[in-house]
Amino acid sequence: VKSNPDETVIARMTTWFDQETFHVVERSYRLRRKSLLVDFDITIHVLNTVIGNEVVPTRVEYDGRWDIPFEREEDVRFLLTYSDWVVPN
Repeated sequence: VKSNPDETVIARMTTWFDQETFHVVERSYRLRRKSLLVDFDITIHVLNTVIGNEVVPTRVEYDGRWDIPFEREEDVRFLLTYSDWVVPN
């Protein structure tokens, strides 16, 4: 299968599992795309916790660079923290 160079590429995805429950504890992504219309390189790291029987995110780190023609290149970084989750039984 030939890949299209203009497609978004998951350059890396790393997952950490709880060995007993197999819940996803953490996941890290790196997404890249380079084309005539858009160029970006993004890293996202997500920490999860289990509430009840549900896996929910508690921390998301985002670090990305965007370059769109005729626009100023953007570097974006942010940190989201989640708390007070209410998960129905």
